Amino acid sequence: MTRTRGWLWAAVASGCLALLAAWIWQQQSTLRELEQSRNEWRSEADALAARVESMHRQLETLRSDSRALDDRLKNLTQTHRVMRDELLAATERAASIEDAVARLSDERMRGDLMLRLNEVESLLLAGGQRLRLAQDLDGAKLAYALAAQVLDSVEDPLYASLREPLASERALLDSVSTDPVNEIRHRLQQVLAQLEPLPLRDRGGSDAAVLGGETWLGQALSKVLTVRRLDAASLRVPRDAQPAARLLLTQQIERAITAAERRDEATFRDALAAAAALADALFDPADSGVQAVIVELDTLSQQGLAWQLPSLGASLTELRALRGARQVLQSNLSPPTATKAEAGVASPEVRTPDADSNGAASASPAPPAELSVEAEVPAGGEQ
Repeated sequence: MTRTRGWLWAAVASGCLALLAAWIWQQQSTLRELEQSRNEWRSEADALAARVESMHRQLETLRSDSRALDDRLKNLTQTHRVMRDELLAATERAASIEDAVARLSDERMRGDLMLRLNEVESLLLAGGQRLRLAQDLDGAKLAYALAAQVLDSVEDPLYASLREPLASERALLDSVSTDPVNEIRHRLQQVLAQLEPLPLRDRGGSDAAVLGGETWLGQALSKVLTVRRLDAASLRVPRDAQPAARLLLTQQIERAITAAERRDEATFRDALAAAAALADALFDPADSGVQAVIVELDTLSQQGLAWQLPSLGASLTELRALRGARQVLQSNLSPPTATKAEAGVASPEVRTPDADSNGAASASPAPPAELSVEAEVPAGGEQ
């Protein structure tokens, strides 16, 4: 019994020792696992600490970069503000230059138009005066043709109506008949060319036979002066006076030509009558050439010198009326004040850009106001 209890207690003790050993082994295993786990967590914590440190360094770097970017953004904002101010100033200068160029272009165009209209007016005036004062038909035609050419280069539609009266007056000039003075001049020049071969009159006596030449007083005075009858029946030209008479005949015909060109009919007829009388006294009246010259002089003396010329001036009157109407229209359309400050010309609005919390510009420049330019109408000038 006692031995059985001893074995029982020994078995119980052995079981307890086995359980204790198993528990101790389990605890040691657990401790080893915990130690291993702690080492792993420590290594991970060290790795995380290293990563955190690295992230701190990166964050500091990013903060430094952010501060640098903020500084650059502020500098860019200031530069942008300066560039905007310069751009607005350049815009204002460009608007001023555009205004000046528009004024110069408008003044040049109006000045060119005024010069062309002045040229047309001067040509029309010159053509009318040449026709009225000098009766120069060719000069008037040329002046009106030049005026038509200059008028074709005028692009203003206001003066388009001037072409019709100008064309009518040019057609009127083209329909004018030939000047009778031209024919008379030509025929008288032909008479001058026919005088040289004409035979002289045969007087049948001495050229010294003068009035009272048979007396001693007449012979004495004949050395100083010569007295002859001037009536047509006894008119005679001595041989020594024939060159002078021929020269006088030529001068009378030339005098008739000059009088015809001046439209002086009285002088023209007087010169032709004197030329016919000299031709009858100087040349042989029996010769057919002499008779033809005398008949030609008598026929020409019966012709008139009047020349029917048209009355010009419709184109000039129309041009002056159009220029006056254009000047009145421009004076009515022009503003009462022409100064730029008083006309209220708006300059481009300049807005100062304000930086927001991120340093960005919060305002944009307003577009420059459009400028309207109208040149002033010079007093007494054409637009």
